[in-house]
Amino acid sequence: MLIPVISSHKDINCNRFTFASKSEFNAWKISLEDESSQRYVKHHGNLKLKDGAEIITFYCHRSGYFSTKGNNVRHIKVSGSL
Repeated sequence: MLIPVISSHKDINCNRFTFASKSEFNAWKISLEDESSQRYVKHHGNLKLKDGAEIITFYCHRSGYFSTKGNNVRHIKVSGSL
């Protein structure tokens, strides 16, 4: 049994689904990503339950915090010749 949990952005919109096989899940995930233009990725490994079920958590690729890599200063255009 495969139990993926889909988390979307910070509004904590979690849905829980159960699929009979991984191929059924992959087909559903691809159709969901195509219609929403978002991708869902795993941040860590799967969680295996005692009864043999596997919980896989996917997060929207646009979730998280943005961290700037620069200090927002543009370079001055160099003109003329040396």
